[in-house]
Parts: sequence; C-alpha cells; structure tokens
Amino acid sequence: MELSEKSEKLFRAMSVFDTSKGGTSDDSWNLVDGLLSMGKGLMEMKKSGSQELNFEQRKELIVSMVEWTRGIGLFVKAASESKGQSIDLSSFGIDYDNSVESPIKRAMYETQGTFSLPHYLENLPKKAQDVEPFAYNGMSHFIDSLESKCPATTEFKDLFVKLEDYMACFKSASSGSKDFKVDMSRKSQTLFKAMSVLTGGSGISVDSWRMLDGLLTMGKFLVDMKKHGSNEITFEQRTEMVGSMVKWARSIGLFARMASEKKGKTIDLTPFGIFHARNYGKGNFKTSSEL
Repeated sequence: MELSEKSEKLFRAMSVFDTSKGGTSDDSWNLVDGLLSMGKGLMEMKKSGSQELNFEQRKELIVSMVEWTRGIGLFVKAASESKGQSIDLSSFGIDYDNSVESPIKRAMYETQGTFSLPHYLENLPKKAQDVEPFAYNGMSHFIDSLESKCPATTEFKDLFVKLEDYMACFKSASSGSKDFKVDMSRKSQTLFKAMSVLTGGSGISVDSWRMLDGLLTMGKFLVDMKKHGSNEITFEQRTEMVGSMVKWARSIGLFARMASEKKGKTIDLTPFGIFHARNYGKGNFKTSSEL
C-alpha cells in the first residue's frame, strides 16, 4: 500500500473524532507533526548504516520519539475527553503540556548535552516496585552520556558494555534466580578485564576499587528494595537510594576520567552534578509528587 493511501486512511480515522475538526485542530497537527518527525528521524538513521551514532544523532532520535509519543498522546487524550473519559498522560513521562519537557529530555540536555543526576533525582518514585526501573533507566542514560565524552575506542566501548551487563546481574538476583552467583562471577571477571585494559594492566587502582564498591553498593540497594513490593518507600529509603546512585555514578565517572586522561583526553565531570549531588543524600530532594 502506498504511503499516500495509508496517510488518507489515517486521516479518515482521525476525522471520526469530533476533536479532530476535520484534521484542522491543534491536536491533529501535533499528531501529524510527531509522525513526520519520527519518520524523518528513522530515515536519517537508516542512512547511517552500521556506523555508530554520535551524540547529535542520539539527541535527534530522542527528540523525535518524544514528539511522536507526545503528538499521539495529545490526540488520544483530546479524543477521549470528547467522549467523557479523562486520560492522565503524566505517567508516560511525555508531559502533554508542550511548554514542559519530559524529565529524561530535561535531564539530558539542560546541562549542555550531559545527563544531570540531580535533575533526574528530582523525580524519585514513591513505590518500592518502581525503584528498580527508575534506577536502571537513570543508570543507562548516565552511562550513555559519559561514554559520549570518553575517547571513541574499542576499549572504552567494551567497558561500558560490560558495565551495563554487570549491573543487569542484580535484576536476576532480585528475582531470586538460582544462577545469580554463577552469572555474577562470570560478569565480574569480564568487567575486571575490561577495566584492566584501561588501567594499563597495572592491576586494581584506587579508582578501580572505588568503582567496584560503587557498583556493589547500588546493586545491593536494588536487591533489598525488591523485597518491599508495592509498599511506599520511606524517607530513609529515598535517602539511601540517592546516596547509592550518587556513589555509583561518581565512582564510574572518576574511573572514566582517569582512564581517559591516560589516553590524553580530559573529561569535565562537573555538568553531571555527581559532586554537587552529595547534598541530595541529606534530604534536599523532592519526589515527583512534591514538585
């Protein structure tokens, strides 16, 4: 089926809703604009082939997805309200008010393209069951942003792959997997090797020990939080979460900076907020419901 035919069918489906006003409403235009933006982004990515995406390309992809989801969300919300049913889009993280950016987008780009940990921690979850996905989401974005600032070598790429692989072990631990210890031992060895390559094979340095301690602290917290299920997390648990995540991010950042300097590249960790964020461990933070 040709694109023009599919577009016509989509337009007719949209026009069924009163809110569409024949396809001329703001919500209709938001939807169409979001679809076009996402399509354009995917076509541009296709041209890159097997090449590794640079920061600008990743940023464009994220922005396109945000516009796509927001456009669809706005239209569906308006259409549902015209039928007497309200939809809350806030849980999707797309902030249907166009004057407000999503938490992830704001955290990624508010400090010149660097993931800002303090900004991310402003949206702490309230339920224990939401802590793990929140933490892994933040950790993934932090690693991606940090990697973009390191030398673009195979050794650094391998480190960050092994790092995410290692942290994923704690998911199986929290689910009660019997293979956790074996899996952890294997991934610990591969991570240690990746770290050793960047330290020049000089064994475990202070930065290496600090990083391993940060990883284990974060992992232990996630495993413990899993036990609380749907319970609302306490102030002490929120404080522990912030402290664990700050320690985790700071330790990885310091190791990456040390390893990068060995390759002749200096990394400024200030924009990440991993030093300023120590204040958040004393209760100077808010949950998303308190903002």
